[in-house]
Amino acid sequence: TTAALGSLSLYNCTVSHETIDAMLESQMGENLAVLDWTGVHGLHDEMLAKLLPSCPNLLRLSLKNCRRVTVESLRSVAQYQPRLESLDVGGAFNISAEDVLEVIPI
Repeated sequence: TTAALGSLSLYNCTVSHETIDAMLESQMGENLAVLDWTGVHGLHDEMLAKLLPSCPNLLRLSLKNCRRVTVESLRSVAQYQPRLESLDVGGAFNISAEDVLEVIPI
C-alpha cells in the first residue's frame, strides 16, 4: 500500500472546477492535514465550499493572496474545519480582520 498524502501545496497554480472535482474523486482530502492555496488567484468561494467538507482532518489552511475568496469562504472554514489550528488569509483582499474575528472561533 502507499502512504496517504498529508500535505498539499498548490502555490501559484491554476485551478478550475475540474481540479476540485478531481480532488474529490480521489478522496485525497480525507488525509490532508495541510492545504496551501497561496497565490491561487482562480480559487473562489464555491470551490472551497465544495472541497472543504471532504477535508475533515485539516489542521493548516493557507488562502494567502487568494484574491477571489470572501467571507463566504471563512464561513465554510468555520462550518467544516473544527480541527483547524492555522489559517492564513494575508493578501486576500476581500477578507478583513473583522471578518476573521466575526466568523472564525478563537
